[in-house]
Amino acid sequence: MERLIIQSESKSTIMSFGVSSNSGARWLLLGGAVLLFLSLALVTLWWLLNGSFSLPEQTGLLISTSPRAAQSLLTSEERSLLPAPWQSALSGRSSWPVILGAYFDQFEWRYYALVPRWRAPDTQVRETIGLVALIADRTLPKGNRRTRYLEQMDWADGHWNAPLAFWIDPANLFPNAVTPDAKQVTGYVNHQIIMTTIPWPGASNKNLEQADVSLNLVPNASSTVYAIALLEQLGLDDLPFQTSGIKPAHISIQFQPNFEPERISLSLAEPMTEDEVRRMLGGFGLTNHTADTMPDGTMSQEQILSLGTGSNFGKRSSTRYGEIDVEPNQIVIGSASSSPSVMINPPKSCQRMKPQAYISGRMLERLFLGSTSSSSISFEGILIGSLNNALAVCFE
Repeated sequence: MERLIIQSESKSTIMSFGVSSNSGARWLLLGGAVLLFLSLALVTLWWLLNGSFSLPEQTGLLISTSPRAAQSLLTSEERSLLPAPWQSALSGRSSWPVILGAYFDQFEWRYYALVPRWRAPDTQVRETIGLVALIADRTLPKGNRRTRYLEQMDWADGHWNAPLAFWIDPANLFPNAVTPDAKQVTGYVNHQIIMTTIPWPGASNKNLEQADVSLNLVPNASSTVYAIALLEQLGLDDLPFQTSGIKPAHISIQFQPNFEPERISLSLAEPMTEDEVRRMLGGFGLTNHTADTMPDGTMSQEQILSLGTGSNFGKRSSTRYGEIDVEPNQIVIGSASSSPSVMINPPKSCQRMKPQAYISGRMLERLFLGSTSSSSISFEGILIGSLNNALAVCFE
């Protein structure tokens, strides 16, 4: 009897020659399909998040952060002081970034935010593009300035773990201090220090007083222009030293609870001449009048700057500012009972900074939030100066 032996291809070397399994090809195709799907998903997500929004032309500040990061930077009480659109954008504990915007319109700051669409309150939505919504508490004026939600990724200069980054247009933030073609600025927060891309040489080594505002000025430097703009924001743009020719090296200002100036101290880079003192005192309205009889018999009054035949140095009284004490190298304006403030001891994180300005927490609240009540800000103030030849801000 003959035996019939049947072998399958998988067990026969001869029969299985040239035949291979297609499982590797299937995995390759599956991996390619997954990769293609993920690529399409990422492209679609990028497209949905990258819509171009028209923003107010007067936008001076854009801030990139997230609700979770904001909770590490601000207390709940400080967040409650923020404008309504910013509060809405920072509510919850989401890690999705948001953009907070501010623009100056009709003599006041107004605010808006770009947020993920699913987190936008219906009552504040002004525009939606893709997965991003623009929220504000009023209709925004349209302008040629445009921004995209994903632009914020470029502001931190590669510091992806920075809890906050920002974009500034100096021409809109300081309209009276810089030219319209001033370069836009970006920066980020690193622990207690805000770093920027603004070139900033070191100021003088004079210590700053712990007043509400304390400024070290560098003659003929752009930073002095910003200091003058700050004085204008404080309502002190009528101080006559700006037009009298004197050059302050340091300005220190202490305010009363109602934010009227209590004491203004100016240390000068060079001693004043008698002529400079007369011009400055004339700016304060501290002048005398002489009465002359004209040839036709009428009387003519002439305003003169000299206050007597003696020296113009010493103490005078002004209607608005109270006592004015003028010395060759210093001018002190305000209450005689107001003693000089103590000098600032910079925090450890700011030891390498060359300080140029100090602004108290309550004054910051007044400047940016318009608050006239007692300060709710948790830090005492900020130091502004040069770090690595760039402008930096340190929280005290």
